[in-house]
Amino acid sequence: MGSASLVAAALIALATGCAHHAVLYGEAVPDGCSAEGPRGSEQCMSWYIDRMKMLVDTELADPELHRYVDRVAERVANAAGDHRAWHVRIIDTADIQAEANIWSTLYITRGALVRLRDESELAAVLGHEIGHVIAGHLADAIVEHDRGVRDQSRELTAQRDDESQADELAVEYCARAGYDVNAIERMLRALAAGDPPDDPDRGADPHPRWNQRLARVEAFASHFHGGETNASEFLRHIAGLVDGEDPRNDAIVGRAVVFSRIGVAIDLPINASAVAGDNRVTVEGIGDEEDSSIYVAEARGAAWYKSNADHFYTLVPSGRQLLVIVTNGPDREKRAAQLRAAVRSPRPSELRRLVPVRIDTTAKRALWPDAPPSPSVELTTTL
Repeated sequence: MGSASLVAAALIALATGCAHHAVLYGEAVPDGCSAEGPRGSEQCMSWYIDRMKMLVDTELADPELHRYVDRVAERVANAAGDHRAWHVRIIDTADIQAEANIWSTLYITRGALVRLRDESELAAVLGHEIGHVIAGHLADAIVEHDRGVRDQSRELTAQRDDESQADELAVEYCARAGYDVNAIERMLRALAAGDPPDDPDRGADPHPRWNQRLARVEAFASHFHGGETNASEFLRHIAGLVDGEDPRNDAIVGRAVVFSRIGVAIDLPINASAVAGDNRVTVEGIGDEEDSSIYVAEARGAAWYKSNADHFYTLVPSGRQLLVIVTNGPDREKRAAQLRAAVRSPRPSELRRLVPVRIDTTAKRALWPDAPPSPSVELTTTL
């Protein structure tokens, strides 16, 4: 529930802005934004960051759920006094993550959604991220990074302070919006389930320790009362979501890597092994000791994949998406050609094995410090 990756994306955008043109990755640059790069207004920079992020992230194909989550975000933001048009992208991954862009775009993963059980908990997640935006945390971090005024220790302290403030803002915003303020604690415990129960020092993690965060929100929430949960409405919208990895995104079936969403499979060479997960497949045992990775990306970003001394990209178009094969090392072009030659369509027998596990909202869920049960996926995921 932080924005470190978006800070990095923003810095890359700033460094490479001069290479952009009036159309970026298949979408026209918005009116009022410079075609020379993302410098300028926060709204323009937010658009560039979003373009870069969505090159590799895939949105969940559920328009009704998207509209519902947007409505909850706008209710929370409006209660905070912000009347921008807020948009939430639901990222189709089992990762448990939520992020904020620097303007009015938020990101939440499918993995985070299936951990929640009512609308007030969703409002808590979104309120935390909206708090980051309204408080200017990401914008400040970008400016300080760009000026070189943060050292590593100060940066970590500042990030943890930002997270604590965003937690308290989530309580305040949810209270103003009429939601159950105790949902912030439930949300944190649900998303943290599986982390070590003794909650040791978090090292370089920009978030404070779970027990500290929970104690702060519990104390702050005690100043507010009442509020609704809207559990039935929330559960209706998330019914049918996949719990855990979705094998239709990527899977290993027998000796093949299958990306059924885009209708592509790759037969693995002899002696090769592969591991699938989080919308990416890692292949080992081809040629030198360097691994290869294969994933799906948006076709509109094809121009972004330029081979260099470190990475060799091979692109396999499939409608509006691409299969991206990334090889490294001395024989990277040879390994890329070997994998590209093995591309074919999935067989019906392979597709029948890709059975996702659906969420069971009636089952008892784990709350930190308990560990959640792992969904059983009905296919072979490694060789």
